[in-house]
Amino acid sequence: MATIGYEISNYAKGNGSISVRLRLTHNKKNKYFSSGIFVSRDDLTKCGKIRNKEIASLISEMVLDYTRRIAECSIEINRCSDVNEVYRIITKEDKLIHRDIDFFDYAQKFMENKESEKTASGYRTMLSSFQTFIKKKTIAFNDITPTVLRSYIDYLDPKRRRSSQYLTLIKSIFNSAIKEYNDEAIVIKNPFSKIDMPKPPVPEKRGLTVEQIRAIANHKSTGKREQFAKEMFLLSFCLVGINAIDLYDCDQIEGDKITYYRHKTRGRRDDNAKMVVAIPPIVKSVVEKHRDNTNKKVFNLHIRYAESGNLNANINKGLKVIGKKLGIENLQMYCARHSWATIAANDCRMDIYTIHKALNHTTSKLKITETYIRENWDWLERANNQVLDYVFGEADINDFLL
Repeated sequence: MATIGYEISNYAKGNGSISVRLRLTHNKKNKYFSSGIFVSRDDLTKCGKIRNKEIASLISEMVLDYTRRIAECSIEINRCSDVNEVYRIITKEDKLIHRDIDFFDYAQKFMENKESEKTASGYRTMLSSFQTFIKKKTIAFNDITPTVLRSYIDYLDPKRRRSSQYLTLIKSIFNSAIKEYNDEAIVIKNPFSKIDMPKPPVPEKRGLTVEQIRAIANHKSTGKREQFAKEMFLLSFCLVGINAIDLYDCDQIEGDKITYYRHKTRGRRDDNAKMVVAIPPIVKSVVEKHRDNTNKKVFNLHIRYAESGNLNANINKGLKVIGKKLGIENLQMYCARHSWATIAANDCRMDIYTIHKALNHTTSKLKITETYIRENWDWLERANNQVLDYVFGEADINDFLL
């Protein structure tokens, strides 16, 4: 059975006030949350007990109130295995608690709604970093001030990519909480209105030259990992820069066309970032070599690798070996995507809108216009054929499998 008690926080705010925390215990696990009541050092005895009778009375009333709520919801609570579930049950209509809602508790709930494990993993990494920075496991939203965020940016180093990434993730959590709780009053203050968000560093240009792409295609591999990396790289390039995670996930093929929904942006697009790519003759043998005989997905990569991250890491290890042999610095899977776009623009003189669409990018300026246009993917096949004809010409397609 769940029980409720209280304790005095070990941390004092800048003005010297100390939070009185409520302690919820369920299945031998504790959950601490703010009572909304603060005391000063003068309100406490040397042993840390509340000597102020008025404050002590308020706390006692609050403990009794939550004890009553626990009793009223006992049937529902007894089915709960997690103390956080009990917390949500007894505070769901409590406006006072919302005034000091814990950032990390809310972030946990926020992550549970993320479809992608990769996205959730990014949030977990950020939260671990932020927790290390503030040196405690709990902090109220309203205690994350602009000053705290600026110090965190300095801690991360504004010049590093993660400073931009982590602050963007924190902002997403704030935006969600503000939307949920600031219905009639400002319950959660927005600290981001008073700080300059760190700008992400300019992405490294990873587009290869036509000669380098041909060199990779003609490379004679000396090991299985090397050969596999070569085939995946060329498959990505010839399928208009498809990423490893989308090769791993895609499960629709009809005739010579693969349909997939780009993982990176599918949750942010009305069309779920749909792509329909025709398989060019030059890589049909590579496609068939890696087809999934179970028909669960297009490729058998999900059978060979537990997750897409492992696939991408293995490809990049093989490409590192190839790059060293060919003198191509920092050769990675993502270079295939950059290279397709670079060659399309610089060598094939393709217009930027076609490249923009081929990479499955979107812009709010064109969103309304695009809703008027009936979906047709012939343009993508023509664009891809133009790039591949320029790069490979009359190349022997069997070279890819050597």
